[in-house]
Amino acid sequence: MQIEFLSQLIRSYGLKWVLLRAFYECQLRSGWHAFRFRQRPWRDNELAHWLKPDVPPSSQAFYEEWQHHRPHFFFAPQQRTQSRQTLHNIWGERKAAHVIQEAEVIQKGIFPYFSRQNAHLGFPPEWHVNPFTGGHAPLNVHWSHIAMYSPIYGDLKYIWEPGRFAFSYLLARAYWISGKEEFAEIFWQILDSWREANPPNRGAHWKCGQEISLRIMAWAFALYAFAEASVTSAERVAWLVGMIAAQAARVEADHLYAHLQQNNHALSEGVGLWTVGLLFPQLKAASRWRETGRKILESEGMFQIQADGSYIQHSTNYHRVMLHLFAWAIRLGKLHGYGFSQKLLDRVRQAGEFLYQLQDQETGGVPNYGANDGAFILPLNSCDYRDFRPVLNSIHYLFTRTRLYEKGLWDEDLFWMFGVEALKQPIKQVPRKSWGTEIGGYYTLRGDASWGMIRCATFENRPSQADMLHLDIWRKGINIACDPGSYLYNASPPWNNALVTTAVHNTLMVDRQDQMTRGPRFLWFPWLTSTVRHFSVSSTQALTYFEGEHDGYARLEAPVIHRRAVLMSAADIWIVFDDLLGMGEHEFTLHWLLADLPYQIEPQSRHVLLQIGTERYGVLVGVCDPESPPIHINLLRGAEERAPRGWHAPYYGVRFPALSLRLTTKAAVPCRVFSIFVPADLMRRLSVSATHLHILDDAIELMLILHPPGLQSIMTQASFKTRDFQEHLTI
Repeated sequence: MQIEFLSQLIRSYGLKWVLLRAFYECQLRSGWHAFRFRQRPWRDNELAHWLKPDVPPSSQAFYEEWQHHRPHFFFAPQQRTQSRQTLHNIWGERKAAHVIQEAEVIQKGIFPYFSRQNAHLGFPPEWHVNPFTGGHAPLNVHWSHIAMYSPIYGDLKYIWEPGRFAFSYLLARAYWISGKEEFAEIFWQILDSWREANPPNRGAHWKCGQEISLRIMAWAFALYAFAEASVTSAERVAWLVGMIAAQAARVEADHLYAHLQQNNHALSEGVGLWTVGLLFPQLKAASRWRETGRKILESEGMFQIQADGSYIQHSTNYHRVMLHLFAWAIRLGKLHGYGFSQKLLDRVRQAGEFLYQLQDQETGGVPNYGANDGAFILPLNSCDYRDFRPVLNSIHYLFTRTRLYEKGLWDEDLFWMFGVEALKQPIKQVPRKSWGTEIGGYYTLRGDASWGMIRCATFENRPSQADMLHLDIWRKGINIACDPGSYLYNASPPWNNALVTTAVHNTLMVDRQDQMTRGPRFLWFPWLTSTVRHFSVSSTQALTYFEGEHDGYARLEAPVIHRRAVLMSAADIWIVFDDLLGMGEHEFTLHWLLADLPYQIEPQSRHVLLQIGTERYGVLVGVCDPESPPIHINLLRGAEERAPRGWHAPYYGVRFPALSLRLTTKAAVPCRVFSIFVPADLMRRLSVSATHLHILDDAIELMLILHPPGLQSIMTQASFKTRDFQEHLTI
């Protein structure tokens, strides 16, 4: 088994990666990291150790020089007073008051977690406790000896989250709108407590270079936001910069781990080093850190962002993290006269355009696709965590100097990153359309009232979930057929990263097996391949057709190919056919995770009616076989005893009930299953078989002609008619 696992690793990642990863693991287990990154107390003058020889080492001298010659940042600290009206214009009175109230709560020891929860940590906070379990991570051990999960303290991410200092952005925003220096004092007191509780290389907050880098970004933002406050003293600034330097050295010396992750860890570390190198030129390693950060961002950016704008981590939220990192890095570089290659800039611009095409027009949300650990690294606005308008507005402005949306709370990011002039620029709206990316394998089908996204990709980089051909459907701002999210990466069963499996996604499972074999941690083997067979849009866009397949079940003793066809029609109709092609008899399970709406289920007619406001919308599932084998259809909502089925997690660590509709049967292949999403008044006006589908009422007629399951495409022709309109689509 170990030999097979090693063989799979080499085939997927390459021999060089496997050898480097093994080398790093040997270092970790041998105690080399504890020897190389030795625990020590803070120096009496930590900053002096990191300064260039010609820079005066005293706190006062450094502070005075920094105040008079501050390197450029996104905003000028002296403009705080005149910026209050701008923030009031963005927020309005009620939202401004709410921001201040949220910041005041921090002084009571209540801190935000993952943009949804709050927990009491005390003030100053207890840095090594998970407030949701009450357990403590070890205080006096080297960071290399601390596990990501423990039955004592649970998920280490809950200890890391306040250590990112994301609340610094909230305190800064409250200070700028109110002028109350108590918010600056809160920040400095919390910073002092972090220093006392976290000497170099001791404890959880030194374990991860990405966490350190995000903390550096937050500290830098706070330093400039509170620069003019009377409580910002020479001693406090010197300690902050000295601690930043110590942490930058830790990041630089252990970057190999982040590089081997092949994800946003490496980008975060690059941005951290880039930021320190640009903002603190007095440090003796500043030039090296700046250049190292630039090289990391250039190489990792070109590797991680595909030519079509898709991202290596197969995750919409990690895509946002990547965009935030590059928005920060590119903007800060421009302010200092440093830039990146045009090739990289083109990739980042394309990545913004890519994510925009996956966005819902009404809510600003995107499918909760892929891993979602709650990361929101630039919380510079009062929008909901699920609203992607702030980051897309910023990226769009970065490259076009125009805004993407009408005025709203999402404009606050523009203010902080680009200044008040950005808010005066014209709007250049970009149309969304039925669209696809060949490399990333994301395809959207868009109509007037609804739209959907389907994934059909061949993995060239590590998959995080076994969810190929998952289909998201959105209707009038509601995510009707949704992705379950992640909930928790590290937990006790059944919630230990449980929402990555095929069974809980909107796709089809064969013989109760995932599409790939699950390995340790976040690994899957072997990586499946997919083929897009058709993607067509009719001339008037009344009909859009997608067809694709994957070979994840070709590894079975009796191999099976899963092929899926999706037709989106005018009149808000979605038709999905799933073909199983291959040999033998198999059990297969079709699953849909539906929004938690009022519903009625009619098992005899195999359909569910969802109540959406004053409208009813139907979901019908079945098998296209005149000699249909026995089928079992059931619907479950958030039952603990059946977890993780029937839950979704739009935020990390928080789960909500959802409707889990499941069809299970056992049949010889080839066979065909159908799913129909349609307004309720059309439910009883349709007929479906293995070769056709017909919907007819007084207003519309939809006809589909299908090939039998086999080698040909699933659909051969579709037609849609109204009293004064007709459209055809031939495959």
